[in-house]
Amino acid sequence: MLLLTCRGSAEIRATHDRTLEFTTDSAITGRATCVVGVDAALVSGGRVAGPVRVTITCGDQRAVVRALASSAWRPGGRAVIRRSGVRLANTLATDADTTAADLPRELVSLLARPDAEIEVRVDRDEGRWDGRGGVVLCHAGADPERLAAEIAAADVVVAEDQEARALVGDAARVVGGPLGEAYVPEGGRVLVLASEDLPGASVTALLGAPERFAVECVGLPAPLAVAAASPARGRLLVGDRSRRREQVRSAPESRLVLRVPASSLEAVFADAERLRGTRTAALAGVAASACEQPRWGELDALLAEAPRGGDVVCCLDPAPGGAGEDEPGEDPFVAALLAEGVPARTVAMALAQRPDWGRKAAYDFVLRHRSRG
Repeated sequence: MLLLTCRGSAEIRATHDRTLEFTTDSAITGRATCVVGVDAALVSGGRVAGPVRVTITCGDQRAVVRALASSAWRPGGRAVIRRSGVRLANTLATDADTTAADLPRELVSLLARPDAEIEVRVDRDEGRWDGRGGVVLCHAGADPERLAAEIAAADVVVAEDQEARALVGDAARVVGGPLGEAYVPEGGRVLVLASEDLPGASVTALLGAPERFAVECVGLPAPLAVAAASPARGRLLVGDRSRRREQVRSAPESRLVLRVPASSLEAVFADAERLRGTRTAALAGVAASACEQPRWGELDALLAEAPRGGDVVCCLDPAPGGAGEDEPGEDPFVAALLAEGVPARTVAMALAQRPDWGRKAAYDFVLRHRSRG
């Protein structure tokens, strides 16, 4: 798939515990503890995607790194392999099982020789090192080079509309939805393409099984990435952080996307559970480099692994069965006023005086209540 060559350097330390890097620079200092090769040059290959095995060979020593290639990486530049899921422009692969600090010291001693010749070979792996399959949600208008790499890496391609099918043709591995686990090889990779709507409607069964399928998003900004990653479908609302509590309470039957400080996420999830009955959500970072691997699951599980700083974006799923627990199906106070012919606007203004009720949320609730009556 991809072949790089590098040379060694006396300044190579290989002690970084989060990344390893093959740099195009000719000289480094000892502070570059992630670098394991200098003067990196591309010999063959192009963009890559999906699970890969990166074999680093120097003399009679070698090491294999299993990771998830990023199709955003442009061949010819610095190549960084990260333990995290962050995909900066220089990131060749993420979710690695090995960092610079994990490399055998016998290999590192060879890499630290200025005359050392280093070969880096990237080959397709049989699956993710964690054993899960993959679901890649991709907008049909994504970068064509990225799209080509993702198609090449997929075991199954789901074309959700005509434009998507036109891009991938009629190959045997191209299908329409819906798609269940029975149609996916063990540990297989599914690419879902759509142009008219968010990708993923045909693979909700896979999206709802994060313990068996990891999700990636290509060509989608953070708010749409988290919305696509959830198995919940239906109306999507994008919230305003200045009116967060009111929006969390209103329209519990809709999905709600919010951008919030990571430090406020616990309060947001608590409000979502208390005010609208939400039990699950999808979560990602805000930056393009941090939103390509959104996670979906129970609120408590997401909170335990959430970032501790910066902003995050979340998509709160609809309340199970409709309204939230604290929004009763029938309110005697509202029913009595409406039965007496009191205008809905007046009833809503009265309801809005109660704790935790905003004007819009109260008005929406009164209108729904009136339609049931």
